[in-house]
Amino acid sequence: MEQYIIHETQNNLFFDPTTDERLQKIKAKLKQKYKNVEAMGKKVKEEVIKNKVA
Repeated sequence: MEQYIIHETQNNLFFDPTTDERLQKIKAKLKQKYKNVEAMGKKVKEEVIKNKVA
């Protein structure tokens, strides 16, 4: 993502990172992936605690 921003900034006079559609999609996907990882971490902790009790 950082390389994309650098490349577009240098080669595209009209590039604006705040309105770039492709960049916004990438950021949204990344944000969702972080949420998924966080949720999975919680599930793992719950399973570990559940298995310790059992």
